Amino acid sequence: MSIVWTLDRLFESPAAIVAREREKVAARRREEDGGEADPPTFVCRLCGYEWQHRGYCPICLAETMQPAPARDRDRGRGRGRG
Repeated sequence: MSIVWTLDRLFESPAAIVAREREKVAARRREEDGGEADPPTFVCRLCGYEWQHRGYCPICLAETMQPAPARDRDRGRGRGRG
């Protein structure tokens, strides 16, 4: 802690202090959750190729891409496991 931080807390409005603390807590929660969400992935219906672009599959050269099924965050608790 520095003198600047102490003086800033002393002369700043209580509402601004509360708002800043809320922003810090929200940022901490985002970091704990893994930051930003992963970009959506698409899977080819024919060959199973996964890619982040919708439209044509680069392997089959056909418009066969569909949204990939959602994956579980816990890898040990996925579907099909007992």
